[in-house]
Amino acid sequence: MSSSCRALAEILCRDDVTILLLSDPDHLDEPGRLMRAIDRYAPSTHAWVYEDGANHRLRGVVEDDIRHWLDDTPDDDPALAERLSADELSMLLGEDV
Repeated sequence: MSSSCRALAEILCRDDVTILLLSDPDHLDEPGRLMRAIDRYAPSTHAWVYEDGANHRLRGVVEDDIRHWLDDTPDDDPALAERLSADELSMLLGEDV
């Protein structure tokens, strides 16, 4: 590969690869629960996180990230109820679960 952009484009254009990019996940609604659903229903998905700031960073999501995001979710939040059925999630992800 002559450039990282070309390498990324070739990865993103493959039919057998699904990439989830979380941009500034601390500003997203329940990214930890999203990642747990991805782990369960679409385990082959590659998750990356982009963090804006003084040092712009793009890196793979690690288990410590997920734990941090889950710790930031209040236990008594009524939004913790399951929101999507397996069929709805399958429809959104475009694959069988």
